[in-house]
Amino acid sequence: MQDARLVALNAQDAAQRGASIMTRCKVTAAVCITDDAGQHVWQIELQDALTLSQQTVYAKALVNATGPWINQVIDQQLSTQSEHKIRLVRGSHIVVNKLFEHDRAYFFQSSDQRIAFAIPYEQNYTLIGTTDQDHPQTADDVICSQAEVDYLLALANEYFDSPVTQADMVWTYSGVRPLFDDGASKSSEATRDYVVSLQQQLGAPLVNIFGGKITTYRKLAEATLAKLEAQFPHMGSPWTQHAPLPGGDFLLEHKAQIKQQLLQQYSFLSADWAQRLINTYGTNANNILGTASCSDDEKEIVDIFDRKIYTLDESLKWCNL
Repeated sequence: MQDARLVALNAQDAAQRGASIMTRCKVTAAVCITDDAGQHVWQIELQDALTLSQQTVYAKALVNATGPWINQVIDQQLSTQSEHKIRLVRGSHIVVNKLFEHDRAYFFQSSDQRIAFAIPYEQNYTLIGTTDQDHPQTADDVICSQAEVDYLLALANEYFDSPVTQADMVWTYSGVRPLFDDGASKSSEATRDYVVSLQQQLGAPLVNIFGGKITTYRKLAEATLAKLEAQFPHMGSPWTQHAPLPGGDFLLEHKAQIKQQLLQQYSFLSADWAQRLINTYGTNANNILGTASCSDDEKEIVDIFDRKIYTLDESLKWCNL
């Protein structure tokens, strides 16, 4: 799964449903005030990271879903306190040349009683992960250490017949899990459950989200909104369980058929390039290609997307969303 695409697709979905998406925009301060009608509201100061322009917006409720930066936001931007804290735990991965031809994943039991995996990745590679290391640095400073590389290689070599060495590696990446700090002695034993905390003593409601995982983000979002039902009595019932994200409105078994249709419509595409487009954009691949009719058009699209120079706003426009 491409986590960056998941973020972009949720933003696109929200935009289609009427949300204002403000990329590269920082909350510099948020205070609870009483408006002219005598209602408690949040006054939120925003700054555009590119132009440094500032604006003020108002909200009936505020959700702090800043992940590894949550306590920093509580202390600095909100100037308040919370009884809960997070524990930063680093998870690192290595990407190696393809180790097997089939499309199934392997799960391993490591010698330190952890579960690790090796899964097909981006057609030509195998992804091996992950680690559980306490991360005392800031969430902005995250890299896969050599010790983690050695750990993952040793783990893979416990199970695969052919040796996996550092020479097979093409990439490493790391992320920080903002785990709810439950006082566990080991990082691998820290809870993966999330805590949704509602504070109302400031006037307007503030919801802080501690922990959470990509795999349960929609369930977490519904739990968050449930905390705000009193503030928004006309809120609808949960609906996301069966709702696809943009481009995901097809069954997995139809993926090969969609790829074939794309190849027929755009004859200049290679099979690998068509597969990449379907994997990344799903049924929105047609919006990406638009009226392209030759390899020169394709090259322009490749240049734009591979250099990753576009902002989310530009991506929204490019995809006609």
